[in-house]
Amino acid sequence: MGCLVSNKIHFSTPITAMFGIQTPILAGGMHWLSTPSYVAGAAKAGILGFLSAASYPDIPALRQAIRETAQLCAGRPFGVNISMLPNAVEGERTPAMFEAAALEGVRFIETSGRNPLAFMPIIRQAGMRVIHKVSTLDDAISAQDVGVDAVCLVGAECGGHPGVEMIGTFVQSALAARQLSVPIV
Repeated sequence: MGCLVSNKIHFSTPITAMFGIQTPILAGGMHWLSTPSYVAGAAKAGILGFLSAASYPDIPALRQAIRETAQLCAGRPFGVNISMLPNAVEGERTPAMFEAAALEGVRFIETSGRNPLAFMPIIRQAGMRVIHKVSTLDDAISAQDVGVDAVCLVGAECGGHPGVEMIGTFVQSALAARQLSVPIV
C-alpha cells in the first residue's frame, strides 16, 4: 500500500521495512556501473542501491568505495553486491569481500551465483541482512533454507545473468509466492 506524504509516495511492504527504504525497488549491483555516486543516487531516491564489490581491483579499494558510498548516502541505506562464481575457485576474493563489508559496517548484502551458505556465519555475526538473487524457484527455496532474509527472483528476460531456464519472472514469482515465506523481489 502506498500513501502520499510530502509529494512523495511511501510504501509499506516487507521489503521497505527490512531495508528502511521508501519504495520497494532494489538497484542491484552492476559490474562497473554500481559506483558510490550511483548507489548514493538510489539512496536519495528512496530505493536501495548495491555497490558492486567485483568492480574494485583489490580489497583496500573496495573498502574505500564503501566508505565513500556511506559518506555520500549520509545515513541512508545502501548495500554491497557480492557475486560469486557457481563454484569456488582458487584465489577468489569472495571471503575477503564479505570481511571488508563486515568491517566497514555494511548493513545489507546482495549475493548471487552460488548458494551463500558458507558466508552466512560472517553475515549474521556482522548483523547484516542478505538478499540472494536467483534465477530458479529451486534456488530460491535453497536460499531460504540456508537463512537468507529475502530473495530476488529474476526470469529469462532479465539482463545480466538470467540463468539457463527460460521461464519468465512473473511465472516464477507466482510459483515462489506459494512456496516461500521470505520476502520476494
